[in-house]
Amino acid sequence: MVAIDLGLRALVQSGLRNVHLQFHSDNQGVVRALKAGKFHSPVQNDILRRISSFALDHDIWLSVDWVKSGDNLSDGISRGVFPRSMARFGFPPPLPSYLKKSICLV
Repeated sequence: MVAIDLGLRALVQSGLRNVHLQFHSDNQGVVRALKAGKFHSPVQNDILRRISSFALDHDIWLSVDWVKSGDNLSDGISRGVFPRSMARFGFPPPLPSYLKKSICLV
């Protein structure tokens, strides 16, 4: 869920507005939660609510589909390995306070 949040923030920071973003995740729990609009964990529900609010504030429609881990193009990115084509994106995007305690940048 945090990866979706950070990805959304990085894209907004790069100037995207009024778009449909299609996310792909190999995490079935995240996919189910985003599609259902709820999670079993109160902390994850809070992040999901903030993602939804942030997306709405920037006229962004989110959708998500599950992909096999081997087909997940963002797997390296989620581990901090970025392709050169991503150089135009500032990373990390400005972190909201609710994520700062969950993320350790190395």
